[in-house]
Amino acid sequence: MIEKYGFSPRLVELEIARNVITESGGLTAEIIFRLRQRGFKVIWDGFEGNFLALEQTPHVEIDELKLDLRLFEGKRVASTVRDVFERAAHRTLPVSVEGIESAEQATMLRRSTFLVLFSILMIILLVVTSLVRRNCLKTLTLITTR
Repeated sequence: MIEKYGFSPRLVELEIARNVITESGGLTAEIIFRLRQRGFKVIWDGFEGNFLALEQTPHVEIDELKLDLRLFEGKRVASTVRDVFERAAHRTLPVSVEGIESAEQATMLRRSTFLVLFSILMIILLVVTSLVRRNCLKTLTLITTR
């Protein structure tokens, strides 16, 4: 289809279910590797915040994590989602969310995203300050958009 219509594979997002990634081993890793080599975007669908599973599958390279809020229960949702956003940000791994079923969940997601962005901004500020103090950075140009 891609060759027939001539569009970029990067426009195609392939969602791979978590059990396929965590339970099928090397064959899945090889297939995902080949898909990414061709330019397809691979998403870990149904990610539950289990970074141990992510670390136990280092041979599987993915482009994005997809959380399904329906998989989370009770009060642990906000802290787990916030933790996922923070840990994914440290890995420069985008996170998308599905299964948002209430205004409360939407508000919690906005707050979590804000906290992660604020944390990243603070880390950048600390690094820049450290570089300036050590005279490693003489000029800093900021580009802003509205």
